[in-house]
Formats: sequence, structure tokens, C-alpha cells
Amino acid sequence: MLSEHPLTKGRVLLLFQPAEENGTGSKAVLDTKVLDYYQIDKAFALHNIPGYPLHAVLCKEGSFTCAVVSVSITLTGKTSHAAEPQKGISPIPAMLTIVDELSRWNNTDMQSDNYFLSTIVEIHVGEEAYGVSAGNGVIRATLRAKTDKLLHQHAEQLKNLVATECERTPGLQHEMEWLEPFSANENDPQSVNLVKSAAIRNNLPYLELQPPFSWGEDFGLFTQQYKGAMFGLGSGENCAPLHSPQYDFPDEVIETGATLFYTIAKENQGL
Repeated sequence: MLSEHPLTKGRVLLLFQPAEENGTGSKAVLDTKVLDYYQIDKAFALHNIPGYPLHAVLCKEGSFTCAVVSVSITLTGKTSHAAEPQKGISPIPAMLTIVDELSRWNNTDMQSDNYFLSTIVEIHVGEEAYGVSAGNGVIRATLRAKTDKLLHQHAEQLKNLVATECERTPGLQHEMEWLEPFSANENDPQSVNLVKSAAIRNNLPYLELQPPFSWGEDFGLFTQQYKGAMFGLGSGENCAPLHSPQYDFPDEVIETGATLFYTIAKENQGL
């Protein structure tokens, strides 16, 4: 579109970003400083959204997607004969408390500013050896919140909890590894208006979201650096959920997305 109908003023950068799914791509791009060569006015991104009408545009001011981080907690104690568990150092009491506390912290009301969700993705303790008491364990979880600040608070709370519970079992050691961080996408009001105007200009339905989406997108780092907005594009009410084996991207929304980006660029330049 830009090659056939160039803008009479302004410049558009189209970024093909790596590693979007694990949260490392945007940081890698920003760390190269390549974008420092340009005077970037605004940044925009879209994501297709199953369950919404095909070609519908979804956006909102403020948090569009949640802040997310994953954590791997390794507890290392000592095995013993299963007949003499008191001679070992078991991670099980600490693990049970950690999992229970994480679930108690959950506030799944998406309308609340204190929305927080922890999801246990894996628990492993001991091994299939019936004569040996468990000496090691792993808990893996994903944490998400509406804002980076709230997520950081819960992450610190979890660090303190793990340390405290390990102290209750003398000799129990712990390690925590934080993985795949996603900052919340904070949409700038003026940028949201550009998205809305582009939708209207192209006769596309525009839906004002209320709560943000609970999943994470690493475009959030760009919205920390530049004014901008992330928006959704409906991929059909009967489209299978994201990351589902049955998911099939609807090719017909590609042109819609490109048209929206082109129109946003024109609107931003007052064309």
C-alpha cells in the first residue's frame, strides 16, 4: 500500500520482530539501539482475537494486555529411606504452602485494579522409588496482573514466601528463576483515538474493551518507550482459541490489518 500510495509526509517503519512468544524479542530490538536512529512519534501493533466478529477492531485506553512473568522454583533437600523420613530434608511441606498461598493471592475479577492470577503449570517432587523419601522438588508457575507495579509486588511477595518456608525446614535450599517477562501494554489515549478513527474510516466495527486481555504481549516494552497502542482484530466468533491445536489463522484479515496500519499512518500525519 505504501509503495503504491506513498505518504506525502512522514515515514513508516515496519518492524519484523523475533521471539514475540517468549517475551524476549522486543527487548532484543530495543537493546540494539537501532530505533534510536529514528524520531519515532508513535508505535502500533495488532493481534488477531478469536471469539470476536471477523474484521472487528478492539481497543481501549490504558492496559490492553496484562503484565506477565513465569517462575521456576527449585527446592533442594535430602533424600532418606522411606522408613526413616525424619533423617531426610523434605521439600513437600514448603511446596504445599507455596502452592496454597499462590492460589489464595488470586483475584480473578478482571474489573478490579487488583486483578492477579497465578497458574501452576508444573509440580514435580521426588521420583518413582518407593523406598526413598522425596528430597527435591520443582514448582513452575505463571503470574499475571493488570500493571507492572502490581506484578512486581506479587513477585517480591513470592520471593519472601519461598525464603520463609525454606527457613522453616532447616537445610532446605531454594533457587528461583524468572522467565519470559511481558510488560503490560499501556495504550496512549491519543493513539487509541487514531485506531478508532481508522476503524470508522474503513467502515469496520469498533469495540471498546473494558478489562484488558489477561495474556501478555512483549509490545508492552515499546509502549513504555514510545506513545502508542496495541489493538485487536477479530478473527471470527467461531475461530478456535489462540494456541489451540484447532486454531487456523483467517487469511482474510491480513488485508484488513494492513489497511488499518496504513490508515493510522495517514491519520497521524493529518492526511
